[in-house]
Amino acid sequence: MQDPTTIALNLAFFGTLGVAFVMFLGLLGAFVITLVIAGVGRLVATTVMAVVGGLARLAGTARAAVPHPTAEPAQAAAVRAQAEPEPAPVPAAPAVKAARRDLPGSPASAAKSPLASGSPSAASHGRIPSGSAKRPVAARERKAG
Repeated sequence: MQDPTTIALNLAFFGTLGVAFVMFLGLLGAFVITLVIAGVGRLVATTVMAVVGGLARLAGTARAAVPHPTAEPAQAAAVRAQAEPEPAPVPAAPAVKAARRDLPGSPASAAKSPLASGSPSAASHGRIPSGSAKRPVAARERKAG
């Protein structure tokens, strides 16, 4: 007779595999049932839409027919003209007038720029002033000490 510990380990291992297999079958069944319900729902919806469309056609309230892609262009245009009303005209937007000199980047606007005037205050605009701010910290400490 084998060791009882080996038998217990085998039973636990194969019991776990059995439970996993049963869970797999359950999930597979749930997935299949979901797909079947979705298919039946689509079939019912398609059938209901066909019946309602047929009843609307008999009552005379059906929408205009869409021409078949292989229909002649004149026939297709006639069906589209019956189905779609003429769109309302859109009023034109007012004209916008802008002189070239008013646009940024034009030579005339560059001449007006304070940076292009050459004045000392304008030349230093946007730059780091010369002095101790440019030197590294170690150079400032050497000079101070």
